[in-house]
This record gives sequence, C-alpha cells and structure tokens, in this order.
Amino acid sequence: MAAFLAEYRIASEELLCGNLKAAAWFPEGCYPPAYPFVGPPPPRRPLSPPTRAITVLESGAVERGEIPVVEPTAQHCGEATELRCRGRPP
Repeated sequence: MAAFLAEYRIASEELLCGNLKAAAWFPEGCYPPAYPFVGPPPPRRPLSPPTRAITVLESGAVERGEIPVVEPTAQHCGEATELRCRGRPP
C-alpha cells in the first residue's frame, strides 16, 4: 500500500507540474487527477461597474444618462464565442 501511494504521489505531482508523460506513471487500478488547465487566462474584471450619470435639475426633475454597454474583447473571445457572449447563437 505504501508503494502504491508513493507512486501515485510522484506521478500526480509531476502531472500537475505540467509533465504530461507522467500520466503513464500512475499505478494500475487508480484514477489519475485531471490534467492541468492550459487555456487562455480569463478576462480581467472591470475596475468598477458601469454607471449612469444622474442629474437633478433646479426644477426637481431627474435626468438619467444611458448605462454604457460593455462588450467582450476580441483578445479573450473568438468570433463564435463573442457572438455567444452577446446572447446570439453562433
């Protein structure tokens, strides 16, 4: 049992460090952990939420500006993904 755990631990650490050849090092009869994620980084969060300008006139009337629309950048979204981000099918 100790040998099994040692083999599993070594293979798991190597796999999580990015050595994909370590997937063959796992002892027979076990489930290896998931491969490490190697995709693009997620888009950065905006510094502040979109806001609208609200102005109170001398007459007491309130004017509200439009809420700005934030579009996903092409840097993190492909063309098909960008269409899905807007709620339209690709």
